[in-house]
Amino acid sequence: MIRITSRQMLDRSCGWIRAHWNAKNLDVPDEFLHQWIYNQSDENVEATGFYLAVFSFGYLQHELIAKDVPFGVKRSVPASLLLELFQLWQLKLALVELHRVTDLRFRPMALFDFPADEAVEAWHDRTGT
Repeated sequence: MIRITSRQMLDRSCGWIRAHWNAKNLDVPDEFLHQWIYNQSDENVEATGFYLAVFSFGYLQHELIAKDVPFGVKRSVPASLLLELFQLWQLKLALVELHRVTDLRFRPMALFDFPADEAVEAWHDRTGT
C-alpha cells in the first residue's frame, strides 16, 4: 500500500480548495473531512502544521477571491484572527461529521467564510436521510 505523505495530502487538499473556494461545509468529501479534523492526541508534529496550512490556504484563498483582490495586491490578516477562525472551521467540520453519522442535521455553512452573525441551525431527522 502506498503511504500518502503530508505534502501529498496538502497538495490534494489545496487542489480541492482551489476548485471549490466557495464551498459549504457539507460539500467536503469524506476523504478530506477525515484528514482536516484536528486530533490533539496526534503525536505527529507535522500534523499541526498541516491543519493550519490547509485552513490558512482555504481562508486566504476565499478572502482574496471573494473580495476580488487583484493579483499582486497584498492583504494582511492578523495571525490571532487566523487562529481564532481555525477553531470555528474545526467546529464546522465537526458538524459535518455529526450530520453524516447521526440523526442530527445542520444547515450548510460557508466553509471558509465567517460572518459575525453566523449561527448553527440544527434539527433531528428521524427518517435517517
